[in-house]
Amino acid sequence: MKPERDRRTEILKALAHPVRLGLVETLSDRRLCVNDLAGLFPVDRTTISKHLALLKEAGVLEDERVGREVYYRLRVPCLQEFISCLGRMSGGVGREQSECCAGQSKIEPEVLEGKEYRK
Repeated sequence: MKPERDRRTEILKALAHPVRLGLVETLSDRRLCVNDLAGLFPVDRTTISKHLALLKEAGVLEDERVGREVYYRLRVPCLQEFISCLGRMSGGVGREQSECCAGQSKIEPEVLEGKEYRK
């Protein structure tokens, strides 16, 4: 039996590329069109468009057409804090890592019981 489709994994997969992660960080506080974004990354406009489409399909970004341009912005603003937390975790060791998410509750083992996860 196949496990149900999990939107969380789709979002994490969409973020799991350096360019897409950079796009999300860039769009966290402003909206930009493909041409503006293409000038900020070491890839061509077509590649940027494909990454944006994937992020949009995952529900991370939304777009708005203004004349001939399509502008993108972050659809889920809380992702920026999540990405910042990942950055603090990956850069810190020991105490800094644990302080990143201080006060956050952990998932109790009984919450995971009965769920199927692929290894």
